[in-house]
Amino acid sequence: MSLSGTGMLCVWTDIRSAHEAEFNDWYNREHLAERVAIPGFTRARRYVLAAPQPGTSKYLALYETDNVGVLGSPDYHAMLKKQTEWSRLIMGRFVDPSRSCAHVAFSRGAGMAGALAVLRFDAPVTADGPADSTIAALSSALVEALARPGVTAAHLLVTDAAISAVGALGKSAPGPCDTIVLIEAGTPADARSALAVLAVAARLPGVPAPYRLVLAVSR
Repeated sequence: MSLSGTGMLCVWTDIRSAHEAEFNDWYNREHLAERVAIPGFTRARRYVLAAPQPGTSKYLALYETDNVGVLGSPDYHAMLKKQTEWSRLIMGRFVDPSRSCAHVAFSRGAGMAGALAVLRFDAPVTADGPADSTIAALSSALVEALARPGVTAAHLLVTDAAISAVGALGKSAPGPCDTIVLIEAGTPADARSALAVLAVAARLPGVPAPYRLVLAVSR
């Protein structure tokens, strides 16, 4: 399905094995539901790598919002300032976290699926962000990806550097040209295959291992 709004927060992280069971319990029992309760948040989902891959974060969480401005809103920042004790404990254990607050430039599809291929890269930019021609070319390539076997949805995100800079994790924000392609499919193999074809056609970087869906929570 298409994303439920025009904004998205993406959070990547690893976690040490000694803390992994509690990390997963916190995400499933508290964190996703807490986030979708914030005004402007519509859906949250979390993923784990389908297969280990060095240099790629094991866990990814996606939070859909009405628009990217929600991620800089007073309601959201008020929540960040009053994290639960459990949240402070678990988030303090994140290993090499990275976050991106992004505009949804393209989103189309028939439904959410169990596998997600992700490609994050720096696109050619103008002073205002990725060039219109770049967005148009990637959007066209995603339309073609949607026709491949098993693919259910495809999305293109463009990071808002200013909003990303004010974050919960205390890390430096990605650059203004940070661009994210998401392809959903029924199996990790189908998701990766579709993204690999797109990457070659668009001359994008190599394709990392896909993720599998752990849990999705809607408002």
